[in-house]
Amino acid sequence: MLREALSTILTDLPAARKTVFAGNTTSEYIRKMAPKAVRDALGPLANKFEVSSSPGAGNWSAVPWIAVFYPPVTSSALTGYYIVYLFSATEPVVYLSLTQGTTKVREEAGRKAHEVLQQRAADIRARVHDLIERFEATPIQLGSNNRLPRDYEAGHAFGCKYELHSLPPEEYLQADLHAMCEAYLALALLDGVQPGTPSSKAFAPEIPAHMQEPSGDYQQPEPNAATWWLNINPEYWRVGDVAVGVEQSYTTHNERGNKRNIYKYFQAVQPGDLLVGYETSPIKRVKALLEITEAAHQREDGAEVISFRVKEFLPHELTRDELLLIPELAHAEPLRSNQGSLFKLSAAEFTALVARAKGLLATKLPPYTWAEAQQELLMAEPTVNHMLAALKRKKNLILQGPPGVGKTFVARRLAYLLMGNIDKERVQLVQFHQSYGYEDFIRGWRPSQDGKGGFELVNGVFLDFVRRAQHDPEQSYFFVIDEINRGNLSKIFGELLLLLETDKRGDEYAVPLTYPRPGEAPFYLPKNLYVIGTMNTADRSLAMVDYALRRRFTFVDLEPVLSERLVTHLEGLGVSPAISKPAIERVKRLNELIKDDKNLGAGFTIGHSYFCSEPNGEGVDAWWPNIVLHELAPTLREYWFDDLKRADREAQALLGQ
Repeated sequence: MLREALSTILTDLPAARKTVFAGNTTSEYIRKMAPKAVRDALGPLANKFEVSSSPGAGNWSAVPWIAVFYPPVTSSALTGYYIVYLFSATEPVVYLSLTQGTTKVREEAGRKAHEVLQQRAADIRARVHDLIERFEATPIQLGSNNRLPRDYEAGHAFGCKYELHSLPPEEYLQADLHAMCEAYLALALLDGVQPGTPSSKAFAPEIPAHMQEPSGDYQQPEPNAATWWLNINPEYWRVGDVAVGVEQSYTTHNERGNKRNIYKYFQAVQPGDLLVGYETSPIKRVKALLEITEAAHQREDGAEVISFRVKEFLPHELTRDELLLIPELAHAEPLRSNQGSLFKLSAAEFTALVARAKGLLATKLPPYTWAEAQQELLMAEPTVNHMLAALKRKKNLILQGPPGVGKTFVARRLAYLLMGNIDKERVQLVQFHQSYGYEDFIRGWRPSQDGKGGFELVNGVFLDFVRRAQHDPEQSYFFVIDEINRGNLSKIFGELLLLLETDKRGDEYAVPLTYPRPGEAPFYLPKNLYVIGTMNTADRSLAMVDYALRRRFTFVDLEPVLSERLVTHLEGLGVSPAISKPAIERVKRLNELIKDDKNLGAGFTIGHSYFCSEPNGEGVDAWWPNIVLHELAPTLREYWFDDLKRADREAQALLGQ
């Protein structure tokens, strides 16, 4: 419990400071138990933050602390900005503070360090002013004249003070911590902090912007950057087809020369302002984070425009229905009005939206480990490891086998194993057929949906999925193609067939699309994209497989699993071994007959997935007869279409008759 941890430290710290530091129980408590209490208090947010603490190093620190770091900003108390509990040097008081790393500031600013820290603290408060109403911005007093505590005081932006004799209840302490985390995330998002970078553009130079020399043509952002929402009509501009960093412009007047709705907003935007890019059709959804590069100005053709660039794509493309479920957006302008294209977002609204779109506040996905896979796949661990190794090495894998061996099921589970969790949004399934083409898969001309007649370019399912993988390079994406051998690969992939090769992944091998949009960058397959195909070896219509397919994929054969693993699995579904074992033995005998048949062979054997449906209202006794009569008997009649008596005889044998 957080309250218990703070109370214990505040109670024991005065006496502990008078004793030897090494091995002290209070110092060990601060080092080990206190961070755990804070992590527990973070709840679902714990997986986004790192928690650390320090009672001192060799000797007692004047101000022991427990810090909460957001790794994209910092993982150290030396730089960036972070949340911290600071314990007073002289009083039973602890401050919850949004503060700054001071070491690097002091190295770069020297005697002006306090001035720099105080200016930055003011900038922080201005950026998230509507998220910190519950906190105080008054100076903190840590009771020490040592340099580091004085720096902490100067770097403090906002927070609250807790005294031992009046510690709030646990729920209040947790609410304060969660609100502080929300403001911390907002600050990171408003600064445009990118994963893996030590700090934001605004705060990367530890000296504030107004104390530095500007460089280049880029207009420096204002310290108090505003946040906006921009509606994007894909009829004029498809944000998903534009590369990060590419600059675009948006007119402040419509086609008839009239000022756009809420024209004052177009006049208000400034360089550094952030915009949520929202695509208005065919699916209303959030697509990208944009940044204003130039305020309203006159273009060469005389039109007044604002200019912006694509800053980053958002991995979770929230739809309008999903946005309406976010409490913080209940009164957001763009969701209350459909008149206009540029809308104002408060810092709280912007943070709530972008944090979810970036997955920062998402519910933790259920893990998927070998233990779960073993229960579902009925395969030995070496077999699964072989498939995983082949997929990692080649990035393109085909699972081939007779009907009923669970090829598509296995494909999804391999994806989950490589991801380490069950994220269905990163697995896309399509099925090929003879009439499937480039226009369905990549991009093609389709009748316009606006009712005006004519045609428009429409992206196919593969192109849109690949864009998502490109925009989320830290995560793996899996494209599963069912019945891959039924399609004409050269016709479907077109010029992109080359890019499937493992050594042709990445933007250095990008090629232009057959139907490019104006200004669109060449297309490439990212290294985090995996393609898994399935192929039915009993398909009589496909005797040969395209050599282009053979060369670019690695192949794995799946066979029926008719072993004790299946018996155990069926027992878990309510089918006793007394029923399942004889049924399995009969199928084994039938499969041997099929293998020996010169017109059939191993590719036509009966797979184990026929068994995997649990009895559902039919009763256990009727379970196997129903499978034989309604699933297996029709298959056997297709196999022996020229000898139906034999087909019926083998079906009866499966029933033990």
